[in-house]
Amino acid sequence: MKTFDSDLAEMLNACCDGSPIERVILGMHDFQLAFAGISRLQGTFKVVFRLRGHRYSWTGGPCDIPAWRLPGQVPIRFERVSAFVLRLCLASGDEVEFHTAENAYECVVIEFLRNGREVMEIA
Repeated sequence: MKTFDSDLAEMLNACCDGSPIERVILGMHDFQLAFAGISRLQGTFKVVFRLRGHRYSWTGGPCDIPAWRLPGQVPIRFERVSAFVLRLCLASGDEVEFHTAENAYECVVIEFLRNGREVMEIA
């Protein structure tokens, strides 16, 4: 799969319009969230959370991450930390990092609106 390019964070920042996170799913095989113009931001490889000063890491299966703290929080921007890490920054100071890897399977799937059309990015 491809890695995160420098334009992706800029495109996704257009979706940060002050709307809160509406949905969070933490499952056996993936983590997903949705808000405003992003109908799905899904991590299947590794997701790192910084919530209220604590760091949590998800790589699959059941866990004790308090993901219930995310709905209602307001995304303010995306940052490309590296070619393998995309960070979502929240107004509260919390963060969610989606990690990808160079392998044969998708690690991150992003569905969002761009110019009125649904776009899917896969990393």
